[in-house]
Amino acid sequence: MDSITLNAPVLEQMAYIGANFLFKTILPVVQGAPIEERKFSKVTTVNSYEQAINLNHMKVNELPLTREKLNQLKDGEQINTVLMSGFATRMNLIWLDFLDVVIPVLDRFGPKAKFKVMKSLDITIEKAAHDIALITIKNLKERSKGLGSGLSVFLDEVIDLPISIGINGSAGYSPIVFNYKKRERKINEIVYRVDLSTQEGLDAYLGFLNQDFSKLQELEEARSKSVDLYIQKEGDVKNSEFNWGLNLLLWKSGARYIKEDGKYTTTFNNGDAYNYDIVEHKKITDHKGFSGTEKRSFEVKAIIPTNEDAISSFSMEIGYSYIDEIATGKELNKEAEFLYERYLENGMRIDFDRKKKYGKVQIYSSLMFSTKAISKLMRAQDFDLWESIALAFDYTNSLIWIDEASRRQFERSNYVYEDSHNGQTNRLSQREKKKLKQLENLKLAKKIYHILDVVRSNALTKEKATLLVESLRKSKLGPKLQRTMVNIIGLNDLMGQGHIRGSIY
Repeated sequence: MDSITLNAPVLEQMAYIGANFLFKTILPVVQGAPIEERKFSKVTTVNSYEQAINLNHMKVNELPLTREKLNQLKDGEQINTVLMSGFATRMNLIWLDFLDVVIPVLDRFGPKAKFKVMKSLDITIEKAAHDIALITIKNLKERSKGLGSGLSVFLDEVIDLPISIGINGSAGYSPIVFNYKKRERKINEIVYRVDLSTQEGLDAYLGFLNQDFSKLQELEEARSKSVDLYIQKEGDVKNSEFNWGLNLLLWKSGARYIKEDGKYTTTFNNGDAYNYDIVEHKKITDHKGFSGTEKRSFEVKAIIPTNEDAISSFSMEIGYSYIDEIATGKELNKEAEFLYERYLENGMRIDFDRKKKYGKVQIYSSLMFSTKAISKLMRAQDFDLWESIALAFDYTNSLIWIDEASRRQFERSNYVYEDSHNGQTNRLSQREKKKLKQLENLKLAKKIYHILDVVRSNALTKEKATLLVESLRKSKLGPKLQRTMVNIIGLNDLMGQGHIRGSIY
């Protein structure tokens, strides 16, 4: 994917800066600015990583503004444009002058409240086949509010005021940033299939490019073969996010923790409507230092059908991505351990030479649990649960916790007298530390059993899905729970995919 972003004109941006400085003399704790941005993106399918890095950068004159330009695209190639407008403002919650804190005039430290209202029109044109275009029109209305704290120097994001991670901002320098925000979005999306080989289809396409959507709508309502309403999607989404950033110029690091809950309705061209909820947790980390730039993302998502005749199950997807500009074998082996402990390797060769430098490397992997797979989890018996949990902890004896008597015996054989360490594990012998580790394993195993027992219960389907999503995202509980789920369901009933790109072999 390649993209071009056009912000507000420079003179307009300077006017916003000047207005904010003048406004500060009257009310020094408030800043604000309109949001105006145009972004053009191009998505191209290639056969190899080498082809991807040798592609020419996107140019605005490549936009498919004519029938000939559309047919020059490859099948499946997409051109996207996003037009954003809105307003953002921020208010400092503490006046340092009142606290007699002496700092430079252009420095600000303390909590801030932020509010943003934005509308965007997202349009994608895809070449489906020769003379066939898929046009996606997405209208998004967004409102967000949040609280942030940190130290900012110079313009302090006067022009662009995102309630998000701020470690790479160009409008100032923010060495320390902490933010929490909530966001509400309303999504309306329509996908048209347009046949440009007919005159009316071509007229509708060219009219659409001239911002006249009426011809598309008229032909679709008239059931014309030239224009077909492919899919219509509506959604209401609530999102919360905590993020932090640390910027020491030569060393930068930050993370975002995102939780999302959305209600959607998708209507197909035959009139069938599919109602569903999506619950999602995502963690994104960003690091830049002497070892290069690293970006990592881990996502757990559940899709819950909500039609009246829907089955009492749901599907799940667990996704992971990693990009390192200057990857070493030691770093890549660490990522490999993460994939192995969650059964996310998907058959990929991920054993690297610790002393070797591999350059730019990308890793992607996902594991999908269908409604059928989750239903199998819901029907699991206690014997299968405890056997699968034991295997998730790498015990060769899978029956070690198989019943209550076995678990009590396990606790007795690994008991450590409380007086022997008095809460300080450094006073324990190696044998006693190993016993404590075994007890911690059983404690975690019982948590996993409780979670899966709720999944088997008569609780609401969304409650079950939410519990699994929130549990799987946890760094200690998640891997063992995920391994247990895979052991119960079986890899043959799951769908996985993954790739590693770079000079690694």
